[in-house]
Amino acid sequence: MEDTASAFPDCDWAHLPLAAVHLISKKVKSITDYVRFCAVCSPWRSASLPKPHHLPPQLPWLMIPYMVHIPTVDDGIRLFYDLWEAKMRKIPLPETIGKMCCATYRGWLLIAASDGSELFLLNPLTRARVPLPPFNIPVKHIWDGDEEDKRRWGDRERPPPRMVDHLFTAYAITKITFSTDLTDPNCVIMAFFERARGIFYCKVGDPSWTQVAQPPYPNAELADAAYNNGSFYLYYEGVMAIYNLNQHKVQGMYFFKPELKSLPKFFVVGKSGVFMVVVHPTREEHRRGEEAEGVTGKAPKQKIDLYQVIDEEPRMDVKRVADTSDTAIFYGDKYHYMAVSTDDWDSLDGNCIYMEYVCSSSVNNEVMLNLMAHEHWKDHKPCYGIFFSKLDDGNPEPEPVVLGIADMPMIIRPPPSMWFQPSFV
Repeated sequence: MEDTASAFPDCDWAHLPLAAVHLISKKVKSITDYVRFCAVCSPWRSASLPKPHHLPPQLPWLMIPYMVHIPTVDDGIRLFYDLWEAKMRKIPLPETIGKMCCATYRGWLLIAASDGSELFLLNPLTRARVPLPPFNIPVKHIWDGDEEDKRRWGDRERPPPRMVDHLFTAYAITKITFSTDLTDPNCVIMAFFERARGIFYCKVGDPSWTQVAQPPYPNAELADAAYNNGSFYLYYEGVMAIYNLNQHKVQGMYFFKPELKSLPKFFVVGKSGVFMVVVHPTREEHRRGEEAEGVTGKAPKQKIDLYQVIDEEPRMDVKRVADTSDTAIFYGDKYHYMAVSTDDWDSLDGNCIYMEYVCSSSVNNEVMLNLMAHEHWKDHKPCYGIFFSKLDDGNPEPEPVVLGIADMPMIIRPPPSMWFQPSFV
């Protein structure tokens, strides 16, 4: 959006009819343009909606990790890299000092004390804050419904409520989702623990979290989870299930076929439902297998497919999406990923994946060796970068989009980086 006032200096912007101002505001799509729109003059700012629900899901910014437990002076300034305007945005968030940012969703950050005694959602742009139940108290547990579900999931005794504060290590909460606007009293908030055997949910104002869903076989660990339209989508190794929250029962299960069972998979939620991203080697490299890597020294070529989860009766299924030209996937550390539709953004390429990548000369792979000569990484200091790759071309080498965004802390296990969609809602 251009500087409208300077483009048309003779126009009396402050006295445009209110209907015209509203019409102009509805044409704005990006959140940065909306801020510029509000800054044109006082009448425009007054006519603007405080919660612009008409804005589409925004192009993500990359949130740069910050240190929590290192004894340094923390001013609370958090860094967000706006790839689309090539700008590092510095946002003061004193609420995050001494606390971890575990996950992001719809413009909100999940902030947690390291012992689980405090948990809240924070909107970095509006500074709105929504308290959540702590995780250092017992959680509730709901058995999974009728006898058929009990047989399906295994005939085990109902476990008692348990303390989960021991899970608060190494940023164990890796995903947060919620069903509607947080102002809705029926809004359901889901938290996913990396090593847990179930998922946890609550509503705003609840005194504690509730744990649901038993694993399909003993000692099975939940690999990923998603929430959509009143149901939890749960992925264990080789098995996917849908848990209906309203009925407290498993309403369907899907056992992956052998060719997909052992491949890396994760959920993303798009405009038309729930999808699974599947990473697998191309047929040629799969046939040559480890022999190719041993001879050439190159990593096997990989291909990324998108599958839609079909949850209609009478059974669950997954169907490969042949045309992904309207979808871009953003991948960060530890389950932090999202899908964005290209329908609203001319600058966003479809059929691709954007990923955060740690650039370090100590990493001995072909990508890093090629980057050693890159003009924007001459000092070879460990840093964060953003890379780009097509989903279906079988190319194992993602191309750098931008390097040297920020220095990476020199510690063994740095905090995760994650994508964040800015929002005023």
